[in-house]
Amino acid sequence: MRSIFHSFNTELAKEYGMAEAVLIHHFQHWITVNQRLKRNHKEGRTWSYQTILEIEAHFCYLSNKQVRRILDKLVKTEVLIKGNFNKHAYDRTVWYAFKDENKFLEGLNLSPKRANGNSQTGEPIPDTKPYTNNTSKEEVFVTNPKLRVSQHRAEPLRYSIDDKKFLGIKDEDMAKWKVIYPSIDLTKEITKSEVWLRSNPTKAKLKKLWCKYLTGWLQRAEDRECNKQAYRSNQGKPEIQQTKDIKFTSLSD
Repeated sequence: MRSIFHSFNTELAKEYGMAEAVLIHHFQHWITVNQRLKRNHKEGRTWSYQTILEIEAHFCYLSNKQVRRILDKLVKTEVLIKGNFNKHAYDRTVWYAFKDENKFLEGLNLSPKRANGNSQTGEPIPDTKPYTNNTSKEEVFVTNPKLRVSQHRAEPLRYSIDDKKFLGIKDEDMAKWKVIYPSIDLTKEITKSEVWLRSNPTKAKLKKLWCKYLTGWLQRAEDRECNKQAYRSNQGKPEIQQTKDIKFTSLSD
């Protein structure tokens, strides 16, 4: 069962971004597990290997495209490095390790809920509170109490074909999304997504992962708005002097 509790380090979130910090925590867990089991140690580092689809499966609020983008950023910023230690040439599973293990692994105390020595299975991110069969929560915990959000769902977030709108969106959801997507009008974007679903009823009937669909929509809107803001900020910068304004002296002079 996928963990209903995800956590991250707020200092890493400030430095790299919140979604990036969540994935850093994901790799911290698995690499720590591998260190304890003394496996996947190659070229002086401990590695974790998972496909994009396997990583995506742990996070209902991240799309395949978002996972790829976050991983690319973590590699570009030299948080992670990639390797390939697969036995077969056709196996393209990517291996990841921290470039600076001292920074990201030293002093961690992550206790895996389930893991074995044969494969990377079990919970990628350990629960921060005990889970019982009577628990009916979907929660996101962060180390900063001001950003702690608990979602007690009477019904799951879903889109109703009959009502032509989303049901099950709680105030806690909106509060969390305002932190994650600060540049957009959440109500406007949710309405736009509902309009799109009404215009595409056949595709709407095929969808099931509504939390993933809606957060993916909001993330794309956030990315577009951030790009617009970056473009506007560049408009005020002085333009480079045009070539036609430069005077050349002929060789005869």
